[in-house]
Amino acid sequence: MTWPGRAAYWTLVVSLAVVFGYALRAVSLALIGTKRQVLLDLVTVALVTLCFAPVVWVITRALSPSAVLGMQPMLTFAGYVMMCTATVVIGRRLVPRAGVRAIDPLAEPAPAEKPPEQPLPAPRLLRRLAPEMQGDILRLSANDHVVDVVTSHGTTTLRMRLVDAIAEMEPVEGYCVHRSHWVAHGAIERVVRQNSSKLFVVLSNEDRIPVSRKYRVNLEEAGMV
Repeated sequence: MTWPGRAAYWTLVVSLAVVFGYALRAVSLALIGTKRQVLLDLVTVALVTLCFAPVVWVITRALSPSAVLGMQPMLTFAGYVMMCTATVVIGRRLVPRAGVRAIDPLAEPAPAEKPPEQPLPAPRLLRRLAPEMQGDILRLSANDHVVDVVTSHGTTTLRMRLVDAIAEMEPVEGYCVHRSHWVAHGAIERVVRQNSSKLFVVLSNEDRIPVSRKYRVNLEEAGMV
């Protein structure tokens, strides 16, 4: 071929290769999915080889009518197409995930790096407990003029009002489920129904706390009932 002919030939071949590559990769994704990556790559290489090698053969024959193109050149074209496609596929796996998205819009986006979660500050109520009782606070229960504080290490009784104890539980999320009981959100294992009108929350320590009608709405708004 002359130089202008070669320029036209390779411009056409490369442009069609890009189109065929993206289209057949999309077909492979639809057939295989993203979980089996090795099989996905093998199917992509096979489809591009089977579909694009004949296209290269036709383009070569059209732009170089004097070329003798039989079965042997067709197999040669297929080998070149397979090697080029495999090189691109392997290259995609070696490129860092952040760069793959720019190369291949069909690639899965790299997972965003989440900043490390900062632990919530301990509730002020925890300071009132003895060191050996300072675990996760599961519930608060009013008992006359005192409050039973149940933690993962046991139970402590404090002389204070329930409303004041609840205020000192911030920022721990929890719910009043009864006029005498507050439970921490993280301590709730499940909500059980004893009958059509009586509910209980079961905590991680297997305590069963009754849910009154008045406070049931708190659990409903949280999607637990």
